[in-house]
Amino acid sequence: MALEVEIVIPGDHALHRPHDDHPESPERIDMALRGIRSVGISARVVEPAERSKEILYWIHDPEYVELVERLSRSRRYIDSDTYLTQHSFRVALRAASGSMDAAEKILYGSRLGITFPRPPGHHAGRAGRAMGAPTQGFCLFNNAALASLRLVEAGYSPVAVIDIDIHHGNGTQEIFWRDPRVIHVDLHDSAIYPGTGWHLDVGVWRGGWDKDKHTPYTWKQRS
Repeated sequence: MALEVEIVIPGDHALHRPHDDHPESPERIDMALRGIRSVGISARVVEPAERSKEILYWIHDPEYVELVERLSRSRRYIDSDTYLTQHSFRVALRAASGSMDAAEKILYGSRLGITFPRPPGHHAGRAGRAMGAPTQGFCLFNNAALASLRLVEAGYSPVAVIDIDIHHGNGTQEIFWRDPRVIHVDLHDSAIYPGTGWHLDVGVWRGGWDKDKHTPYTWKQRS
């Protein structure tokens, strides 16, 4: 019998679609699902719960949330990397809600909660661009940060965010830099975008406890 997993994916995520050959496209979800199913895992896709935009205020400045909502009335780029369509705000809000759903599955007794959120989020800081990065790196709202805070608010602390993307999650680091309730562990290539995330970046809080762990790598291709 094949292993079955439940994955939270907004059914309308494809409405956040670039009008050019941008790499952040709906096909990323299709590829991920094919990869899971190719190894014999049965993926059952479920819709996220509907939540109001106020959930985003947990991790982002209200002014930033309002800006994204206002700009999501037409197709445009908000920086050289990050695009919006007239559907992006709603899709991004539903992706964030799906991240909370995945966290709540753990709260309600499941051993595993999975979501594939689009658009992505770990470069998005409280006001968008984080730690001096030149762009938001395709990201609108920080899904992992929101899921983590849902667990924290339920009484679990510390919560660990383990980020294995080759790019540093600068938005996540910024959000939790002074928050002892969340430990941010980040493995990334330090030689590429966004140019942040050094091993000396360990986080601070009022008690002086160093809590964040960053392991930057420079990857070298074998000849």
